[in-house]
Amino acid sequence: MNSANLADAEFSGANLRRADFDSADLSRADFSGTDLQDTKFTQAKLQEASFCSPGGRCANLSGTRFSQADLTKAHMSNLDLRKAEFCDRNHLVLGVSPEEAQSRVCAVMRGTFLGFARLSAVDLRGADLRGALLAWADLRGADLRQADLTGADLTRADLTGAKLDGTRMAGAILTGAKGLSTS
Repeated sequence: MNSANLADAEFSGANLRRADFDSADLSRADFSGTDLQDTKFTQAKLQEASFCSPGGRCANLSGTRFSQADLTKAHMSNLDLRKAEFCDRNHLVLGVSPEEAQSRVCAVMRGTFLGFARLSAVDLRGADLRGALLAWADLRGADLRQADLTGADLTRADLTGAKLDGTRMAGAILTGAKGLSTS
């Protein structure tokens, strides 16, 4: 399914284990209740895609790879993303600064709905999370170095032990967030 145009597709409840959606357009696709274990979405367009139904049926994303995918405004609330991969650390980008290289290998998650998501110990170094909804998210021990959380909503998120060196957080909502140093 490489480079396929599957915008608005209905995959709800399907078994798509180990599927390869590299460079596919999956904008607004519905993956609620779908088994996506070990699926690849490298460079895929997943804008406004849904991974959980309003009734709480969520996709299995264990081992799923989202490096360089566009997840802008995707619905990923309540998901267990601890074993998902958002950045390809083996991807080599030449001729750019280390910060720019970092951002080119990570998923774009601008405005993504990640409320209540389990992201503990997830590698999100350099990820673009501008305007993302991360309220009540479990980010304990997550690696957010050099990530852009400008304008993100981190209300009551747990950032205990998260690596935040170089993280941009201008305008972020941090009401009740745990684990942030006050110094």
